[in-house]
Amino acid sequence: MFNSCKLAETATLVLSGGTLNTKNLGHEGTGSKNLMFNGGTLKAVDDNAAFLPAFDDLAVTVGENGGTIDVDGHSITIGEDLSGAGFMRFGGGGTVTLEGEVSYSGKTYVAAGTTLAVSNSTSKANILGNGLVVRGVPTLNTPYEVFVCEDALSEGDLANVSCDIASASTVAIGADGKSIVVTCTAYRAGYWIGGVSGSLGIPANWSDGVVPSSGTAVIDSWATAALTNPEGSTFTPESISFPEGSAMIAISGDGAISGLSAITNNAAKHHVFNVPVSFSDGVTASISMVGANYMDFAGGVTMADIVVVGGAMFKGRFTINKSGDFTLNVAWTVMSGSELNYPNVVWYSHNHNLTVESNATVRVKGTKIQHSSSKTLVNVNDGTFVVSGSMRFNGSGGNPTHYFASGTGVLIANQIDAENGCRYCPPGHTVVGPGGIQLNGNSWIRVSNGPATHKFGAYADWEINPTVASNPAIYKNNSTTSCSLIFDTSDYYDPSVQRTITVRGPIGAGNADSLSAAVTGIGTFVFAFTNENNYASTFSGGLTVGDSATVAVKPGARPGKGVVTLEDTSTLQVAASGTVTLGGALTLGENANLAFNFTDKATAPQLAIPAASTIPATVNVKISANEGIRPSSSQTHTLTSTFDFTGKTVNLIDKPDWVKSVDIVDGNLVLTVKSKGLMIIVQ
Repeated sequence: MFNSCKLAETATLVLSGGTLNTKNLGHEGTGSKNLMFNGGTLKAVDDNAAFLPAFDDLAVTVGENGGTIDVDGHSITIGEDLSGAGFMRFGGGGTVTLEGEVSYSGKTYVAAGTTLAVSNSTSKANILGNGLVVRGVPTLNTPYEVFVCEDALSEGDLANVSCDIASASTVAIGADGKSIVVTCTAYRAGYWIGGVSGSLGIPANWSDGVVPSSGTAVIDSWATAALTNPEGSTFTPESISFPEGSAMIAISGDGAISGLSAITNNAAKHHVFNVPVSFSDGVTASISMVGANYMDFAGGVTMADIVVVGGAMFKGRFTINKSGDFTLNVAWTVMSGSELNYPNVVWYSHNHNLTVESNATVRVKGTKIQHSSSKTLVNVNDGTFVVSGSMRFNGSGGNPTHYFASGTGVLIANQIDAENGCRYCPPGHTVVGPGGIQLNGNSWIRVSNGPATHKFGAYADWEINPTVASNPAIYKNNSTTSCSLIFDTSDYYDPSVQRTITVRGPIGAGNADSLSAAVTGIGTFVFAFTNENNYASTFSGGLTVGDSATVAVKPGARPGKGVVTLEDTSTLQVAASGTVTLGGALTLGENANLAFNFTDKATAPQLAIPAASTIPATVNVKISANEGIRPSSSQTHTLTSTFDFTGKTVNLIDKPDWVKSVDIVDGNLVLTVKSKGLMIIVQ
């Protein structure tokens, strides 16, 4: 080093940043030489008693930004004098001996586990007079020598020795009288372990200028710590790691953490990032966690791409800005109150779960994407997509498709919201909560792709609401592929609880002759769409109502144009006053029920049953009315038409006190209401 061309001029080596790794420093030539520390690190790679020998024509100075010597566990000797206006740091473990005179005016920082030895009285007086600061993470309750000198020490020499390592640290003169011994009985919270050199221990505080600006920052502490990133400052290490033994750490402030490539959480703790976290463009952002740990990114996370290693539980706001495919390669949990945004992402998952908890949101926005295995927006291959929060698909362009492939597990969503030309192709089992399915704009649920059977369940009462009435709510395009829908009206978590599923848009479309549907469970499925048009509830493949389930149809709506089959104990209800016309024949089970609900006292709920229907010898009939409604007793109310009930027997179920009878008159079911009677008032 230093002027190897043997020129006579002065040669200077300035360490203003980064790390210079060397076994030793030597020089050649006849000119004078200078070494200046001004923010950089000189790192030893081996034991060497002549690491920096004393040379007559070499001067070593310490600039305002200070210098660092990383011993890296070795034993080295520096023979040159150290002078200047800055400060020096010594760390990395091992021993560094200063044989020259120390006269720099700043403090001397020694990392825990490192021993600093001086060989003359001038150096001892300078270091202890300007301040000796011990930093880092020592072994608890294990005394060690941090400073060794040739002269005897007094208690007064300890006045300027301080410890940043713990709240309960002591310094004392060693038994030989020529060393300072540090004992740590309790760790203080919040330390960066690592830094630029990968070995120095420094306090977790942005404001003192010693937080690393590159390399790997390893965060460790032994109690809950709140680390503050001051306003206007940016913490920019290449990666952040939480060791296994660290405690929960909250990183707050008005600054930011940026330029990351990875965050690793090996600790059994929940770390909080209240400051914004930004991953570098052009890199694959890696977030690694173990067990049930999670990191709360309350300040938000922005990244171009991400790879998650290990079980991941995320809390906060996440934005994936990747323009190409995004692969979910591990199970994710997005925790309550969080948001996961995919502005322009094709997203895949191969046999892994994405779970979004209650009150969390998943937003997916895509351009025109074909519904093939290689061009789907959401393709969960034999994995599980679970959303108990809300899931919003925001499309644009032509016909963006949001597709769940065959074999997908349960999708549980408080709300599914499709906007702006989106198609939602459901997985094999979709369970929806109170938010329902909102189909905004030119959006619909398309069932012609993916699993042949689509099951919709409930963990609350919910509705399918299309904004445009003429659009299909649930749609099957022209195809010869058979397809069936199942609506389960029992609660997903507790099958003994009834739920109501309401469809306010048409089901089925075009020439979808193979589309069929079934209603199961113990609750009620309501056909509430009343506009007759090309999309009006065309269950050409038929509708089956399972045991104990109820299908309620609003007048003007149709439960399909195929055969409607009521299994034992199931119910077909005309839900309001007015006429419901069946598009296909009715097959009534032996113990199935026909139900009629009055919403107007003068107009009866009426069911038009095709003549080709199959009705058992005894017909179970239920009569009900909305609160405050009592049908008129001055007239009879015809409940059915078209089908001839002559010869059948009527069995009234749960008969209200105002019902007199239901009889067969001219082949129809006719209700007679009891007279209110006559009241005589005597004054």
